[in-house]
Amino acid sequence: MARANAPLLAACVASLLVCRAEAQPAPPLTPSEYRASLQTLLGAIRDPRGAVSPADVAAKLPTAWRVNTGRELLLIPSEPVRRQLSALGKAPDAGRRSRVESYLQRRLADLDAFEAPPRDSTDARRRLTAILARREFHAVRGPSWLDRLKQRIAEWVLAVAGTILGSSSFPTVASAVVFGLILLAMLVTAAWVYRALAGGPQPIVAGPVPVSAKEWTVWLREAREAAAAGHWQDAVRLAYWAGISSLESQGIWPPDRARTPREYLRLLPGASTHRPALSSLTGTFERVWYGNRGANAETFRETVAALQELGCQSN
Repeated sequence: MARANAPLLAACVASLLVCRAEAQPAPPLTPSEYRASLQTLLGAIRDPRGAVSPADVAAKLPTAWRVNTGRELLLIPSEPVRRQLSALGKAPDAGRRSRVESYLQRRLADLDAFEAPPRDSTDARRRLTAILARREFHAVRGPSWLDRLKQRIAEWVLAVAGTILGSSSFPTVASAVVFGLILLAMLVTAAWVYRALAGGPQPIVAGPVPVSAKEWTVWLREAREAAAAGHWQDAVRLAYWAGISSLESQGIWPPDRARTPREYLRLLPGASTHRPALSSLTGTFERVWYGNRGANAETFRETVAALQELGCQSN
């Protein structure tokens, strides 16, 4: 009986092995093979009278493209394009054909962007290092030993306060704290009133300082110092404000620090002799400072030449 069933058992095992082999997924594509697949689809769409119809191509597509990039395995669903190709095969339409073609071109563009080499961030890091080296960032630092000591003291005070709040003497301590705070507030208020009455009228806080509050010669001197240190962007910025300070000190416009460079330029009449030089100065400043373009010694020389046309002559 066992010998009679042996061929049947062997056939069952063989069929299971065949089914398992067929269930194995196809090996992943390389990026080049994935590109070729997309280009084949584009060819079938652009040549509707070709040997292969869009519907036939859609029927042979896998459920998803598996693409091995060398760094990771990408799984890209093919359902959107299969659905559109099937609809195009049943009812050819120029608009639908254009949409499918655009979809495939976007996938090719995505592949191009993925394969593009990473951008070199060396220059951006260099500029960031130069910015962080400026005077306004010198105070930026991590917590010092004094900061850590203050934090430990605060934690100790909180721990002691938690112990007091949990004890039976809390009502007495709370009353003492409340009266102490009231007394402290009264003393602070009395001291403030005394100083206000004894010191006379309080000075009015001034608004933003106008550009012309610093003479243009000072602006230009600082620009030359920045240029000598190789900080060309700062040098161009300081030289630009030297020109603005010079024109503002001549009464060409009322001081207002909130203006943009283009607003300063619009305040000059078209017939003004200063307009060509200020236009050149403004364009250079915007490209270098706001556009983050590179600056060098030649850029600074051009900026100083525009300043001299504005009448900013110095040794």
